[in-house]
Amino acid sequence: MLENYCRYAYFIKPEELSEIEPRLKSGAGRSYRARQMICELLHPKREGGIAPPEVWNKNCRRQGSWYRASEHNGEILVVTNSPLEGRPGVKIVPTDFKLPRRPGPEEIQALAGLPAYREQEPQGWNTIDDFDREQFRLFRQGLLKLGLASPEEAEERFESAFPGHCANHANFIEPRFFLERGCGIIPYSIGSTLQVCSACVELFGLLGDQFDEKLVVLCPGAVVTTGLPRDQYFSVLRDSGVKT
Repeated sequence: MLENYCRYAYFIKPEELSEIEPRLKSGAGRSYRARQMICELLHPKREGGIAPPEVWNKNCRRQGSWYRASEHNGEILVVTNSPLEGRPGVKIVPTDFKLPRRPGPEEIQALAGLPAYREQEPQGWNTIDDFDREQFRLFRQGLLKLGLASPEEAEERFESAFPGHCANHANFIEPRFFLERGCGIIPYSIGSTLQVCSACVELFGLLGDQFDEKLVVLCPGAVVTTGLPRDQYFSVLRDSGVKT
């Protein structure tokens, strides 16, 4: 499924859409528009598409608080299978990275309590209601129907998983779990698919854009929506858009 899989992602101003969308259609045949979830754009059969700002308020509306609090709020996300030359963005490709170990409860608590994380945690991320719990359940049930989760995993309660969601985002703000390569570090998702949430935050550069590379595992919603593998890590490479 992942042979030759590669996606590029960019944020553009709404007024730039009339210029960009024809380029998407020329490369992919047509431009797909995300409807309910940002990760729809990562589907292997969708080679080019956009997500208008309002999509961040749909199925993952609480998670969309990271977008609404970012410098990209109000911008359009573009995902394509070929680069848009001259534009800064990210390149997303599968990798064979495997999680060395999952942090223990005390390490998760420490990450989620980091001042650097708390300062960036957006308003609304902690506002959990029945809609969030139901979406969490539906994504878990979706994995179960696909044969990608056990009944026990599908029945996990939101409250038990949420601290790990916070810790995972924190690891891309002030990393505690990372690889070292050359003079830099490469932070990675600290849990499997079942233990992370809103992978779009890292995949599309809302968090961790200070690093040249990140290793990001897809969350349950992304796996169910795209058909991409559970626990698959993707290398997210920062691209300045400048030719050298």
